[in-house]
Amino acid sequence: MKQYYVIDTPEKMKAVSDPLRIRLMMILLHEEATGKQLADRLDLAASRIHYHLRELEHHGFVEVVRTEEKNGIVQKFYRVTALDFVLSEDMLPSFRRDGELLQEILAGQL
Repeated sequence: MKQYYVIDTPEKMKAVSDPLRIRLMMILLHEEATGKQLADRLDLAASRIHYHLRELEHHGFVEVVRTEEKNGIVQKFYRVTALDFVLSEDMLPSFRRDGELLQEILAGQL
């Protein structure tokens, strides 16, 4: 597991902006779990959880850490990929980096 993961694209920021995905990541920060276990814990449909896990996995927020076969079904255990998630400075405007932006705001042009 990495120390931190940098959210550096609008697509990644959008993927992690869903409240349910944040809840899933908070659980998976503390323990590994399958989609079914997460669905049971949150009292939600497994298909809904699996959809969100796929999106989080696609953008690198969670990963499969192990698999187990149970009754002929392969269970995937997920965990977050980092201990902390940080937003890249390039994702938001910065008054310190963009003096022209600050001047426009102070002049009331925005």
